[in-house]
Amino acid sequence: MLKVKSTSIQPDGKFKVTYKGDSITDTYATGHFFLDASKYEDLTFNDLNKLAYTKIKEDFKNKTFNITTTNEESDGRFNISFNAKGENSSYISGNFVIQENTYSNTAFSQLREMAYTKLIEDFKR
Repeated sequence: MLKVKSTSIQPDGKFKVTYKGDSITDTYATGHFFLDASKYEDLTFNDLNKLAYTKIKEDFKNKTFNITTTNEESDGRFNISFNAKGENSSYISGNFVIQENTYSNTAFSQLREMAYTKLIEDFKR
């Protein structure tokens, strides 16, 4: 589940919203997005939590994810770390875990696509 961890007003008057999330499938994400003050003023934290997912879905849809590291875990699964810059200066980083068989048969370009797909599937509300 994604949860907003902080909000702060920026020099340009926009609000920076920072979120984190852990899924039951071992996907982790942290990131931020920006909102105009007029939109921010009327939102509850529950609204912001839901908006974090929507912003991931929209802001990173056609963006290239960077795969920063791949590590084999003690249980034989592989931990894939990533980051990406999205629309409107949004940013996300995190990691997901896949089985060895999937890792062995997946091209690096497919890992980039998998990062977005895992975020959308694993944090769906």
